[in-house]
Amino acid sequence: MKEQEFNKEFLRRFTDNELSEPEYEALMQWLSSLSPQEQQSFLNEHIQSLTPAALQTPSPDFELLRDKIEQQDSSRRTVRLWLGRVAAVLIPCAIYAGVINSQNNNQPVVRIVSSTPVRMLRVTNSGINTKIILLEDSSKVTLSAGATLSYPEKFEATKRELSLIGKAFFDVKHETARSFVVSSGDVKTTVLGTSFWINFSAETKKTSVKVKTGKVGVQQLTEPAIFLLPGESALYNQISGRLSKIRPEKHALHPLKIAQPATALSFNETSIKSVISELEKQYQVKIVLGTGIDPALKLSLNTRGKSIATVMEEIKNQVPVSYEISAASIHIKPQ
Repeated sequence: MKEQEFNKEFLRRFTDNELSEPEYEALMQWLSSLSPQEQQSFLNEHIQSLTPAALQTPSPDFELLRDKIEQQDSSRRTVRLWLGRVAAVLIPCAIYAGVINSQNNNQPVVRIVSSTPVRMLRVTNSGINTKIILLEDSSKVTLSAGATLSYPEKFEATKRELSLIGKAFFDVKHETARSFVVSSGDVKTTVLGTSFWINFSAETKKTSVKVKTGKVGVQQLTEPAIFLLPGESALYNQISGRLSKIRPEKHALHPLKIAQPATALSFNETSIKSVISELEKQYQVKIVLGTGIDPALKLSLNTRGKSIATVMEEIKNQVPVSYEISAASIHIKPQ
């Protein structure tokens, strides 16, 4: 392994995020240059320098996502991912209670204290209607028919983890210090507090995530995460291994519905026939008054800052007519 001198105090300051920027960057560059075997060797050699507080880190899943959100440099992301994987192995298995030296051979010995197991719950919606599940953190899951949700009776202090098969809507209570992670096949969806849909089909081997409110991070295994805003979706195809972002379609508004005149017209108890004649000139659109409508019907309105669609709504509210806007004309019909 490449030689580099790091004493216990230096490593303590690293795990406690107390290094200066030059020290931090130097350590990041060195760790990033190591192979996985060398990184493991480094961990084995210096595990005794890690204190209980250092091991009790936030969720490595969200740490990685948060780093990406904040657009940290690539070397820092690489090392944080490595540290996150180490923590993910150590923390669920035991609580690190201290390091003592063996009196026989001076080798470091790690004292392990078993944690109380948390009861896992598994709910399958076997009905035809949706089923609402209230989680212990007050988050709410609306489970669709045939879907299965697995989750702990009580979440951990540093993270909230669940798994889903099928379709569900999540309304997550916001917690800055504790991420909310849903596993669905090969995909992990991570949030702090937002609302979104997940649909994971084991048959089609596809997973879709769609955001209603907030911001959502979606990640497939070790691939870079993508982030979704309201209205955006992500689709993962297990067969191709491709995770793609889908933006909502932008439907073009009908030009007649949004066009506004340069000047304003005002009508006071004016016949509908005269109003239509002036509107045709101002909005440069053909307006057809249907058979059966009294052309003497009186209207009072103005066009200031209004589209033709808004004006037509005002006409409909004053006299018994309906209307239809087509590509180049408006047809007014008796109601």
